[in-house]
Amino acid sequence: METTSLTEDLLVYFVQHPENGPGHRVHSRNAIHSENDLLVLKSKIESEALWFVRLREIVATRGPAGSLMSGRLTCSDQALAKLPLPGTLRKRPGRLNPAYGQRNDVLQLFESMFERISTWAKKLDYVDSDGLLTGHALKEVKIAPAQIATYCERYDRIR
Repeated sequence: METTSLTEDLLVYFVQHPENGPGHRVHSRNAIHSENDLLVLKSKIESEALWFVRLREIVATRGPAGSLMSGRLTCSDQALAKLPLPGTLRKRPGRLNPAYGQRNDVLQLFESMFERISTWAKKLDYVDSDGLLTGHALKEVKIAPAQIATYCERYDRIR
């Protein structure tokens, strides 16, 4: 029975998905053989997201064959704890973002609206009598790109 473990570099992204909400996506660096493979990966993430950000590469260990963890990847708590918080990095808009392809002020306004509503939704979180947390996470805000641009234009006129 083989007892050696293999390490593998993983790319970690934070993705805001309109159906699944916010979450991490992890991709093996071993599957990326060229710059083109990396562009394909980014394009796939971009096509499925409201926005996303690449957090960092981390090292994972693949469990040895024949063990309980055979083939599974694990990361140390320290590696995960060192991941930057998604809000500290500049997000890239995904194609499902209503402001995708719009001016920077339109992107900023949509992000601001999303974050404000998300903050409000989190205030609805509560712990019930059994100690279970009921949490709220905003998945998407449905608004037309033209409407966001109109808000920006009105704001510019007021200033």
